[in-house]
Amino acid sequence: MIERILKTTLTLLLMLAVIQTYSCKKAAATAAEEPKPALAGSHAIIPLPQSVAYAEEVFVLDNEVKIVADGQYATAVNLLNKDLSQLAGISLIVSASASGKAIVLKEDPGLSPASYEIAINKDKISITGRNKESVFHGIQTLRQYLWTASQDKAGRKITLKAVVIKDKPSYEWRVFNLDVARNFYTKDYVKKLIDWMALYKLNRLHLHLTDDQGWRIPIPKYPGLITEGSSRPFNEYDLENIERAKSNPIYTIDNRFVSTSNGQKVYKAAYTRADLEEIVAYAASNYVEVIPEVDMPGHMYAAIKAYPWLSSVNAAGWGKEFSWPICPCKPDVMQFAYDVLDELMAIFPSKYIHIGNDEVDKTTWESSPECAQYMRSNNLSNVGQIQKLLITNLQNYLQSKGRKAMVWDDATEVGVNPDVPVTYWRDWITPNRALANGNRFIMTPWTWFYLSSTPSDEAISTLYNFSPAQRFGNLFDDRIDGYQACVFTENIPSEAAFEYYVYPRLQAFAELVWANNRREMNSFVQRLKTHLKTMDKEGVRYKVPGFTK
Repeated sequence: MIERILKTTLTLLLMLAVIQTYSCKKAAATAAEEPKPALAGSHAIIPLPQSVAYAEEVFVLDNEVKIVADGQYATAVNLLNKDLSQLAGISLIVSASASGKAIVLKEDPGLSPASYEIAINKDKISITGRNKESVFHGIQTLRQYLWTASQDKAGRKITLKAVVIKDKPSYEWRVFNLDVARNFYTKDYVKKLIDWMALYKLNRLHLHLTDDQGWRIPIPKYPGLITEGSSRPFNEYDLENIERAKSNPIYTIDNRFVSTSNGQKVYKAAYTRADLEEIVAYAASNYVEVIPEVDMPGHMYAAIKAYPWLSSVNAAGWGKEFSWPICPCKPDVMQFAYDVLDELMAIFPSKYIHIGNDEVDKTTWESSPECAQYMRSNNLSNVGQIQKLLITNLQNYLQSKGRKAMVWDDATEVGVNPDVPVTYWRDWITPNRALANGNRFIMTPWTWFYLSSTPSDEAISTLYNFSPAQRFGNLFDDRIDGYQACVFTENIPSEAAFEYYVYPRLQAFAELVWANNRREMNSFVQRLKTHLKTMDKEGVRYKVPGFTK
C-alpha cells in the first residue's frame, strides 16, 4: 500500500540503517545453522534443498521410462510430462507398476513433517514424501534438476547424475499476497502466478480482494458492490502511471479494464463467483491455499460509495490520511459484515479469513451519536474499543463456522485474542501488545518484503539476507510461523509491470522462507542464472539483476 510506504522519518532512518548494515553474506540466523549442500554444476535448485549427495551413476530418462503412481498425483505428473516434452520430446506413461526403469512416487508417513526425498540411481528415480503435498514438492525439485541435466532433444533422452536429495521447509507459512483491488489481474493470470508459486514451494496465496479503489468479489445480497463499487474514476495513481508509461510502457494501464463514462476515464473490474472458485480449485491442485481478505472496517471507500449507510456519516469520504470506515455501531452494518464473511466462506474453503483492520480512521465514530449510544450500551470507554469489539465479534462469528480470523498488526493496538494470527508489516513499530499477548506472526516487514517497492539488486539482496535480528533482536524468537511477500498494486497497472517488480525477488523470498538457515547469496546467484533462462523461455518480463550479468 503506497500510503504505508510514505510513513514517518523514523521509517526513513530504519531504511538507512538497513542499507548501512547490508552485507552480501548471509544474515545472522535465528536458529541453529544447517549445513549447506555443495553446489555442483548439475544443480540449480531453488529453494536450496537440505542436502544433496551425488553418486557416479547416471539415469537415462527416455520414453521407455514409466511413472509409477496413482491418479492422485495427476497435476504433478502433468507438470513433469510438460517439462519433459519441452526439454527433449519425452512423454511418459503412468502405470501401476514397472519392470524396467521408472519414476516412482510414493508416500512414507515415517518421514518428518513436510519432508521429501529424491533418490536417483541408474535404474530408478524415487520421490518419497511424508504426504501427497510433500511428493508434489519433490516433483517441483525434480523439474528443476532436469534443467541442468544433459538434454538430447534429437535422441529424446535426458541424462541425470545420480543423487540423493533430502529436503524440508523452514516455515509452514510461505505466503504471497496479491492486491487485486487497486489494479486487477484476471483469473488466468492469477493461475499463472500460482504456477510460479508452486514451482518454488510457496503454499498460501493471500488474496486482497477489496480496498478503497475497488471491490472485486460479488456478494449476492449487495449487488451494488459490483455495479458501483468495482469502478473508480481515474485517481492520482492512475494519472501517475499514465505519465510513467510515456517513458516505460510497462506502466500502461491494462485497457481491458478501462472505459469512459460521462467523458471521464473509469477503471472497472471484478471476478465472478465462478472465477474465484476456479482459482481456488486450481490453487488446491497445486497445494496452494487461497486465503481471502476483505479489509474492514477501514479501506472500505468502494463499499460505502455503493451503500452510503455503511458509514457513520452516510457518505464515503476521507479523514486526514485514510478513508472513513464502515460503522460497526449500526446493526445493519454488522449484518453486512457477516453476510460478506458468509460469501467468503462459501467460496474459499481455507480455515483462515483475513479481516484486515489496518489503518482505521476513527474520527467519524467519535462524532457519531449512534457510536456514543453503542459505547454506553457495551460499556466501552473509547472508540478504539469499538474496533476491538468488532474484531471479537467477527472472530467469534468465524469461529462458530469452524474458521479463524487473521488481522494486520495495526489491530493489535486495540487488542486481539491470543489465537489470532497476526500479519506483521509495520517494521517501524514493535508489536509489544501482541508479543505480550502470545499471538503468533506471519512476518512481512515492508522495508524488506513489499515487492511493490522499486526493484533493484539491493532489494533482492536485502530480502534474501533478511533476519528478524536485524531489526528486533530476539523479540520474535519462536513466534514466527512464516513469511509473506506483499504486492500492493497502485503503481503496478499491468502484467508486464507485475513481472518486472516481482521476479526474481519471488525466488529470493522462496529461498528465505523454505531454506532459511542454509541461505548463501553467492550460491543463490549462481543457481538463479538458470532460472532467469527459464523465465526467458516462458516470456516473463522480469527485472534483470546486475549481479547475474
